[in-house]
Amino acid sequence: MIAAAQLRRSKTYVVLVVALEALGACAPLAEVREINPRLGGQPGTMPQLHRAEQAIADGQRLDRTDPNRAIGFYLSGVESATRELRKDPKNRVALRDYDFALSRVFSTLRDTQLDPWTHPLHMPAPNGGDYVLADRPTANRFWRPGDFDLIPADALDVRGQLVVPRVTRDGVGAPLVAVRSEQAPEIRQRFLPPRIYLGVTAAAHFSGQKCEIEFIDPLSVERVSVAGRGMPSAADFTAPMAVGLSRERPEKVGMPALLDPDKFANKVRLMQVQPYNPQKIPVLFVHGLQSTPVSWAPMLNALWADPIVRRNYQVWVFNYPSGYPIPYSALLLRRQLDALDKAFPDHRPIVLVGHSMGGILSRLMITDSHGDKVWRYFFGTSPEQTAVSPEAKALLKGALIFNPHRDVARVIFISTPHRGSMLAQSRSAESHRA
Repeated sequence: MIAAAQLRRSKTYVVLVVALEALGACAPLAEVREINPRLGGQPGTMPQLHRAEQAIADGQRLDRTDPNRAIGFYLSGVESATRELRKDPKNRVALRDYDFALSRVFSTLRDTQLDPWTHPLHMPAPNGGDYVLADRPTANRFWRPGDFDLIPADALDVRGQLVVPRVTRDGVGAPLVAVRSEQAPEIRQRFLPPRIYLGVTAAAHFSGQKCEIEFIDPLSVERVSVAGRGMPSAADFTAPMAVGLSRERPEKVGMPALLDPDKFANKVRLMQVQPYNPQKIPVLFVHGLQSTPVSWAPMLNALWADPIVRRNYQVWVFNYPSGYPIPYSALLLRRQLDALDKAFPDHRPIVLVGHSMGGILSRLMITDSHGDKVWRYFFGTSPEQTAVSPEAKALLKGALIFNPHRDVARVIFISTPHRGSMLAQSRSAESHRA
């Protein structure tokens, strides 16, 4: 009977592995295609609005043949729309023209690899003279636009089961996906992924024919001043995540990291999903068995649709190979929390959200081992009496002797098998619930 049960479990394991590997080979969970956007909606009926639309059309005709003049026309369209928004900040046609023309500035800058962020650029204005295009630095900005590939979000067609629906916010500005393949040296690098995918929003400020571009974090800033008017800022919260998922394909890592965790030991880290803000509560998501942080994409997409969540919380994820023993994975998480506390001593108390096995790791962050009680359960003796090497003993002490982590204020469990997953599925457990 015991042998038969073990055989059934072995067959189940083989079928599970094959099924999961087949799932990893399926179509990507997010796909992004670059498109050529067009100015939609009804044309403006007033001469002032028609001027902005005409400037946009002139710019599009020159995009490939004379990009500098094209940018000048786009800036003229932004400036014309700005004047109308100064008169009526609820003018939807002017708002549309502003956002579209400014996005086309970034499209052309990207296509031509022009960089107005390091040194201001002079672009010929349609009515004579030059526009001067430059960066407007802001306090506490942790990134430099010149280090990133800035992609207008309206030029991206986003599809895939993890990035639906596409969460956006209507408002003024050009939503962008900022991509950096290598970290800038001035950034605190420990908690940033190797490649960075940020959502930012650009707003244009004119002083004569000088146009300064302000970049804002849409997860922190809900409004922006344009033409002396405070207005809601535009945002695309889904596009940066979709671009990252489509390029990195992290869903392919889950099974290999389960079967050969040591191969992925250098990937263990807490990661910032958005810029650090000491005023916001850190919410740290911990994935489960045979998974990666990509599993949280639908959750983040839904949370960022809520302005109260955006205003009060900041998202972090814990990446670890799920094939390690649970006490060791919990030790890795504990070390990362200690590193977070050291790097950001002003952070607010942390909320942990753990799914499945990730919930077990999270629970251990608020659990007291009561000295060497767990150690004695495994070894039958105290640490001093256990014959293991000093290196192994130090590692085992970290994994088996621990206190609740002082920085964790709350834990949320999602489908966590607190009593063991095999027990929860057994006949005896079903009878007990009945």
